[in-house]
Amino acid sequence: MPYGVEISPSADLVEKFVSVIRSLGRRVHMGRVWTIATPYREVLWKLREYHERWNVKCVEMEAGSVFALCKYYGVECAAVLVVSDKVYPRHIMAFHEKEVLEAQEKIIPEIVEKFLERRQGF
Repeated sequence: MPYGVEISPSADLVEKFVSVIRSLGRRVHMGRVWTIATPYREVLWKLREYHERWNVKCVEMEAGSVFALCKYYGVECAAVLVVSDKVYPRHIMAFHEKEVLEAQEKIIPEIVEKFLERRQGF
């Protein structure tokens, strides 16, 4: 993928996932994602700048690669992410907290199951 080419999820899939998530009574936060391949390199000045300049809401390690591959192959994609650690404006580590683990083990599968059930009717 050439440098500077914007990669993003399918607007249609995002809209459908948001609809499913809200129908389940869950909160949705949408925004740009900063994909970085090196954990713990999310320095505060970059977080602040990326949030203020591009409305970056999340830092993670894989979504950008998946979006780039999907763009290259012409395949629609979207991502549903669970917030664990908060890094801006102050760092709060919660990766192993009960609420985060429940989201990973229960809520994400519930969202995907409901999405697939509805997919037939979309």
